[in-house]
Amino acid sequence: YGLKTLDILVELGKRRMVGGQEDMIVDVALDLLKNR
Repeated sequence: YGLKTLDILVELGKRRMVGGQEDMIVDVALDLLKNR
């Protein structure tokens, strides 16, 4: 997606994601792309 891994991980932390929610990583990446 052309995003930095750190940016995705920081956003996951802000959303209080936990292990077992790996499918949410793609959703977060797409949201970050939309908000660029």
